[in-house]
Amino acid sequence: YHTALLLGSILALSGACNNDNGTEPTPGPQPDPTPDPVQEWGIEMINTTKVLYYGDRKTPGIYNYFFGLCDSEFIQDEQGDDAAPEGGKLVFFDLYSSVGAESFETAELPEGTYTLTEGGQPGTLDPYYTRLQVWQNGKQVSVDFSAGSLEVTNSAKGKLLKAEFTLTDGETLKCYYEGALTFGDPDEGSD
Repeated sequence: YHTALLLGSILALSGACNNDNGTEPTPGPQPDPTPDPVQEWGIEMINTTKVLYYGDRKTPGIYNYFFGLCDSEFIQDEQGDDAAPEGGKLVFFDLYSSVGAESFETAELPEGTYTLTEGGQPGTLDPYYTRLQVWQNGKQVSVDFSAGSLEVTNSAKGKLLKAEFTLTDGETLKCYYEGALTFGDPDEGSD
């Protein structure tokens, strides 16, 4: 009796290890526990212009920040400003927040989600100055966005910026930057 019970248990266990066609199951591909940021967040931006903090010069209580992110090393355009090289992408962000600072020397880019919208209200990106710049036919060309947003969060490396925009031709641009942001004097320009 014990031998029959033991043999039945062994057969039952061996049947559990086989699939329907009698062969050993093969493990499938295992998901990567850490998602690829480029797949999830788009193009990695590796350079940033200085962040210009204009305070609430335009509207009291609404604070303005302006900066650019590029996916390659900057070149200089014909006016001597930072520009994307041929094949590169430079995105400028003109954002408004209810969070300000005493000066550009003490400013920090505020966390939050900023949406491309007219009006210069807190939580918005100005659609005129928020744009993509690319190098075409020997010069910088601006490409407008029809919709989009920028998410700013703190990170161990400084800030994590994730942006997603729809270009006027319907194409989507997703990009991200993680690292430190250096503020510059807005009265001296972006260099």
